[in-house]
Amino acid sequence: MVERIHGMDEVRVRFSLGPSSQARSFLLKIAKLSFAPYYIAMYYVYVLFSKKDYELYIGYTNNLTKRIIEHKSGKSLATRHRQPLLLIYYESYLRWSDAKRREKYLKGGNGRGQLKIQLQDILKALKYKHLN
Repeated sequence: MVERIHGMDEVRVRFSLGPSSQARSFLLKIAKLSFAPYYIAMYYVYVLFSKKDYELYIGYTNNLTKRIIEHKSGKSLATRHRQPLLLIYYESYLRWSDAKRREKYLKGGNGRGQLKIQLQDILKALKYKHLN
């Protein structure tokens, strides 16, 4: 049985065979761990590669799958004219502010330079035109 208490899930387990108190305590701990935390909001910084103009696009979102689908289906004005796109890199963060800060850094000179170094093998394979 699961009860909602103050925004958290509390798990209550009933034992028909009546295990020892030590075994019961252990099983309760395992049951609680499997439910909490059951959802953690994540924020993502991602890098797309355009196969049309051989350029990178850097963005951030709280739903990576949905955002990539939007990009690939042409719903994003920023990348609509740059199809087809390939997701080549992403990072995840627990806080929106950290993801936004990282996106801003990667779009700048030093950050973009470090990104090129970090992703040099895939960028060479994709013939990225600003590698050197």
